[in-house]
Amino acid sequence: MTSTAQTYPLFRLLSYMKPFQRQYRLATFYSFMNKLFDIFPEILIGGAVDVVVNQKSSWIAKLMGLEDMSMQLLVLGVITFLAWGFESVFQYLYSAQPCSSRGASLTHGLLPAHPRREAARR
Repeated sequence: MTSTAQTYPLFRLLSYMKPFQRQYRLATFYSFMNKLFDIFPEILIGGAVDVVVNQKSSWIAKLMGLEDMSMQLLVLGVITFLAWGFESVFQYLYSAQPCSSRGASLTHGLLPAHPRREAARR
């Protein structure tokens, strides 16, 4: 009976990635956090529209107990600034990961293990 790693190419690829598992998990986490903070300002723009339209009954007024519209907008501005800062940090951490060279070394590691290449060597 064939194993799952031999049946499905994706599982075979993942088995070759085991030595680099920590780097790929970190890169995936950094990329996810970068995208999360990337869409956060758009959500906060919706919050700013809610503050202007609903003023004292906006969701930020209910959440933080702030009734002054300018104070609510200031809080949203600070949160937006922090979101952009965190997005930049996670973008830097993602780009600082040695994954691009790992991808090349992983690819070179796969080439000799390919069945057609093994058959051609014999």
